[in-house]
Amino acid sequence: MYGLLNRAIKDLVESRFGEDTWREVASRVSPDAFDFIAMKMYPDELTYDLVAAVSEVSGLTQHQVMDAFGEHWITYTGHIGHGDIISLMGDDTITFLKNLDAMHSRLMSIYTELEPPKFLILDKGDGVYEMEYHSHRAGLWPIVIGMVRGLSALMKQNVAVRLIKSKTQPVGYDTFELIVTP
Repeated sequence: MYGLLNRAIKDLVESRFGEDTWREVASRVSPDAFDFIAMKMYPDELTYDLVAAVSEVSGLTQHQVMDAFGEHWITYTGHIGHGDIISLMGDDTITFLKNLDAMHSRLMSIYTELEPPKFLILDKGDGVYEMEYHSHRAGLWPIVIGMVRGLSALMKQNVAVRLIKSKTQPVGYDTFELIVTP
C-alpha cells in the first residue's frame, strides 16, 4: 500500500490519542514506521501491523481501528489536496460511491502502482441500496463502513450502513446495505 495510507493512520492516532501514542505504535511495528513517504509503496503487512499495534495501544479492536480509519480517511484526503477531486464526485453519498471507481482510475495516473478496490451500487428502491466491495485484500470491510459514515457526514446526509456478507478470502466481495433517510 502507498505510504499515504500509513500517514493517514499516523494522523488518526496523533489526532485522537496524541504523538506519544503514535511513537508507541510505531516502536512496536518497525524502526522505519515513524514516518512514511506518501508516494512510496510499502508492504501490506506493514499497514496490517500498524492497525494491530494501534489496537493494542489504544484498547480498540482492530475492526474499530479500521472503522475509525475509514471515517478519518475522508477528511484526511480532503486536507492533503484531494478535496477538489472529492467535491467533483457527487453531491450525495450514493452518487459519490457510484463514481468512486472513476475517481480511482484518475488517481492511478498519479499513484501508478495503485490497486484500488471496485464498488458496485445496486438500487433496491425506496432509499435502499446494496453495495459490493471488491478487493484482493480480505478483511477490510470495517474501513468501508467508516468511509460511508464519513461521507454521509461530509454530505450532510443520513445513510445507515451495515455489512450483509463478508468475504474471508481474497476471492469474492463484501456486501453492504445502505439506507438513505431524509
